[in-house]
Amino acid sequence: MSRSRVAAAFGVGALLGAFGVGSVLLSSCESDTPRADADLPSSELNLLMIAINNVAWGHMSLAGYGRDTTPNLDRWARDAVVFENFYSHCSWTLPAGTSLFTSLYPYTHGVLDRYHGNLLDDDVMPLAEVLSRNGYETAAFTGGLDYKPIFGHMRGFDEIADNDNFTSFETTFAQAREWIESRDDGGGFFCFVHGYDAHSPFNPPDRFKGVFSNLDGKNITVTTQYSLRGYQAEEGRYVAHYIWNEDPFLKESAEKRSNKRFSMERRVELTQDDIEYLTALYDEEVLHIDSLLDRFLRSIDGEVLRNTIVVILSEHGEMFAKHGRFGRAGTVRGNLYDDVVHVPFLLRAPGLEGKRVDALAQMIDVMPTVLEIMGISPPVGAQGRSLLPAVGGVVEVNDFGFAGGRFNHARKKQHPFFWAETINESIRSRRWKLIRELIHPAGKGWDRIEAAETFELYDVMDDGDEGLNVADENPRVLAELSDRLATWAAASKKSGAAEPATVEVPRAMEQEAREKGYW
Repeated sequence: MSRSRVAAAFGVGALLGAFGVGSVLLSSCESDTPRADADLPSSELNLLMIAINNVAWGHMSLAGYGRDTTPNLDRWARDAVVFENFYSHCSWTLPAGTSLFTSLYPYTHGVLDRYHGNLLDDDVMPLAEVLSRNGYETAAFTGGLDYKPIFGHMRGFDEIADNDNFTSFETTFAQAREWIESRDDGGGFFCFVHGYDAHSPFNPPDRFKGVFSNLDGKNITVTTQYSLRGYQAEEGRYVAHYIWNEDPFLKESAEKRSNKRFSMERRVELTQDDIEYLTALYDEEVLHIDSLLDRFLRSIDGEVLRNTIVVILSEHGEMFAKHGRFGRAGTVRGNLYDDVVHVPFLLRAPGLEGKRVDALAQMIDVMPTVLEIMGISPPVGAQGRSLLPAVGGVVEVNDFGFAGGRFNHARKKQHPFFWAETINESIRSRRWKLIRELIHPAGKGWDRIEAAETFELYDVMDDGDEGLNVADENPRVLAELSDRLATWAAASKKSGAAEPATVEVPRAMEQEAREKGYW
């Protein structure tokens, strides 16, 4: 089947101006972009994209983690391109997933809040729509929540499974397999599969529980029924809040909470055994995903896979009592430490040999990379760059990587733990990483949180754990990166559409998420 190559346009202008960093904000789809030294067939290739939500690169044995959490993926990756320095732009799924599907930074696509300004502009063309216009059948099988179609980033999918929130890969992999097998052989497809199996609350299946975790003789004080978000209090102690399942905006819920021993405002001081236990449960969830992923890929017809680009990635990771935070939050929403934003990106495609690539790569680069392999032009305005030149060792694609967004800027309803307005931004190079955090810049917010602006500078080549803030010792580096970060943020916002529209999140969707220990 021949396809017309549709050059899609976003309707949001490409970022203009060079920053002395290889034009990192400009689309890299020019005709003179160096290509990888590989024979890449560009016609009739399918795309299978799998998002293993909340799986951090640092918790994969593929990355050298001390526990054997991804044994099957380790073997599969021998024939894949493994991007070892791949980073997300946000600490949570909705803005990160929107960047994945649009090749736009969060400030540009504007979908930064689940309740306000949460609808992607109609002029932005997501990946599924690009491929649909090029003749592909498209389908998505997800765990719901931030991949519900109401937010606009799922436009272009012919079929989206109407799954419950927190649907497991046990279900979505089965749905995807059935859909792939039921297709005729008349054309290409794009299948997106996603699951929240590794997302908090951590409750691995019985057959995996106990592989890494052990309750014997341990001082375990937490329940794993609900998500925990916490921060470091006095004397190094970690205090966590349960994300309670009752709706905080209903009067009857507030009345019930006042009489319940286990309330939404309940805090728990985490013991070291608690932290180690929750970490082990998370690792068991990763091991579970690895098993499901292996079974799914083995179930797909070999001839189909030989003609399919396979992408495996994660939108964000998780944090366990580091940097004064527990569970990607702390006293604020947002977290840009590498525990959270350093995530896996694995790519297998006809004509690409398995190798490890240490070039700096970002979430917005995924879309241009797969589209180049498929022989399709990215939309005008795409901010990501194809990583194929880095795969071929031709050129370093990104001199800098960026992350950032704002949370609760409209001060709309949120869980009380997230009422503070925050801005979190970061810039990284090969050696340096700068994190800027601004807490409720309007001087408002939860009265237990003090307004503050902080800058943290890390030499990530020598301090990969981001343990020593060296901002005071390196004022010139701090000043230069701060300027670049501010320039990027301003340009990203300017290049985006106007303030996104707001779509009402259905109350049933909210309540279902809370009943399962989240939101």
